[in-house]
Amino acid sequence: MGRKNREINKGRVSRPGSYAIPASITDPTCISCTTFNILAPIYKRLDPEDQSCRESDVKDYWLHRNHMILDWLLNSGLGTEELVNIYDKRLGDAGYINFKLARTNNRGDGLLTAVHKDLL
Repeated sequence: MGRKNREINKGRVSRPGSYAIPASITDPTCISCTTFNILAPIYKRLDPEDQSCRESDVKDYWLHRNHMILDWLLNSGLGTEELVNIYDKRLGDAGYINFKLARTNNRGDGLLTAVHKDLL
């Protein structure tokens, strides 16, 4: 991070894995960003002996994990149509506007950005 950016951020340096300090939560100019690889079942292997067995092959595994991610997101502050719909519904019901962007070259994953309506 250059000196100019440090001045813009009032000396705060963001680092991967760092967390917002509690005092910044009440500052209306601060935002919090949390990322998850929601579509990790495309890549996550379940059996070290059988590299072809992936979490995406077992619907109950990836669906449960995504519900847990949503529970965590909603308590703390894209793939199949069904998966996209559960994110749209639950985040929408909680007051979020969702923006989705599929990854290029039909890679099977993408980006979801959810912004609470009160912040727009």
